[in-house]
Amino acid sequence: MKYFLGIAFSFNFLFMLQAQNVVQELQPTRVSIFKNGTYFVKKTANVQVERKSFSIAAPTNVLMGSFWLATGKGSTVQSIVVKSDTLQIAGSCKSLSDYLKANINKEISLYRNNQEKDMITGVLLDYDRVGNLVKIRLADKKICIAKASDFDKIIFAVSGDTSCTRDWVQPVATVHIQENSNSTLASTLSLQKGMQWVPSYLLKIVNEKEATLTMKATIVNREETLLQADVDIVIGNPEMFYGTTLDPICLGYLGNSLLGGMDNNRVTYNVATLTNGFSQTVSNRREEDSYSGEYDLPEYNGKTGDKMEDLYIYKLGKIDLEKDATVLVPVISTNVNYEDVYSVTLNTNSAFSNNKALEVFHQYRILNNTAAPLTTGSVLVVNATEMPIAQAQLNYTPVNSKQDIMLSKAIDVQVKNEETETKREKAVKKLAKVEMADKVFYTGTIKLNNYQNKKIKITVIKYIEGIVSDANANGVVKKVKDNNGLNSTSSIKWEIELNPGEKKEILYNYNLLETE
Repeated sequence: MKYFLGIAFSFNFLFMLQAQNVVQELQPTRVSIFKNGTYFVKKTANVQVERKSFSIAAPTNVLMGSFWLATGKGSTVQSIVVKSDTLQIAGSCKSLSDYLKANINKEISLYRNNQEKDMITGVLLDYDRVGNLVKIRLADKKICIAKASDFDKIIFAVSGDTSCTRDWVQPVATVHIQENSNSTLASTLSLQKGMQWVPSYLLKIVNEKEATLTMKATIVNREETLLQADVDIVIGNPEMFYGTTLDPICLGYLGNSLLGGMDNNRVTYNVATLTNGFSQTVSNRREEDSYSGEYDLPEYNGKTGDKMEDLYIYKLGKIDLEKDATVLVPVISTNVNYEDVYSVTLNTNSAFSNNKALEVFHQYRILNNTAAPLTTGSVLVVNATEMPIAQAQLNYTPVNSKQDIMLSKAIDVQVKNEETETKREKAVKKLAKVEMADKVFYTGTIKLNNYQNKKIKITVIKYIEGIVSDANANGVVKKVKDNNGLNSTSSIKWEIELNPGEKKEILYNYNLLETE
């Protein structure tokens, strides 16, 4: 009787361990994806409780302090134990080792060089993956042990099993609760690394004043599979103080954080790569207001952006996010006003470049007449017949402000800059014991020539080292910075209209200190 009780206790204990090793899956209910490579996820499910505990998959890339677990009413969390556990998972056979392990106690024939005379037949008693050894009971009851790799062909006498179980090492979080219960509601919140979204735009010209601006989100998932979750994309520049530091709940915390020096620096954002900023909400327009050509691009559903503090959130609906997959989701489509403009920037030394023509750039200046800012992203510009014009960048654009989209160099608009010294006052300022500076006066001329057969608007910006005294044609003077040397730097900005074939000259005067 004692022997029987001992066996019964051992069996019950083994069953208890197996039950605790069952990892119960929580279903994602909300996924909010940021542009900086992090995402917020909420998961929930009713879980079965065994001996006041249940197990769920532990997070692997959670940021510091952002993992939280809650249980249902009447279930109080006592502790959560996270460690690696070896589980058995079912699947189809993928290799010879899988087939051999799945067909223990079945009759097999093993052939060398595909010859029947060089064959072993018997019942497969065991297979050792490490040594790649098979243990076979022959017809005469003798036991044969051989290396599976020594045989060219293996045939099962009956149809062999094609399903098998594999060991799977997984971080497991075992949740201990204080009350006895058969089941409870479990919910987790976490901010994790491994998923981000990137915006991109399509600007389609409708007429000389209007264009259709469309935005899509490209979601890159490198962390985990999340099926049928309500997915949001979040636009903004949130504080991520521990944006590069894993939480101690992650099994890689010791190596990645402590041994790495506990780098808790804030996340730094590179606009060129992460395209942080804000986005826009959809402008509701009537169908008849939109452009109708020979054929139209697919219409987007128009997700509405909700403002939350300094962030904008776009609800994309239920989407499957598979691990190591990229998902493209249409977000918004709206009409914007635009202008056809040109621009040229004249540096402080541009007047001394042998009077060569300077580079003029052609741009579309769009007006953000929507209810929210536009976020930074790539933009493909096409004309009314959907022929490509340019691939450029749309920068952050506040509401009711304008932003220029670069198209190309304007080879048929010419700009030249000349400067002439008009006066010099000798030794007006002492710089050192023997060094003196002269005060020199200059007059500058900017020559503009429009060789096109259409009226254009051109923005001219001239940088000056010195003090600007005047600029005609409504030039706006602005001090840029104080230099450590003799003179500060200022800029003059003009907005000039040129009729087809028209030439214009604009003038400015300034003075500066020079040393011999």
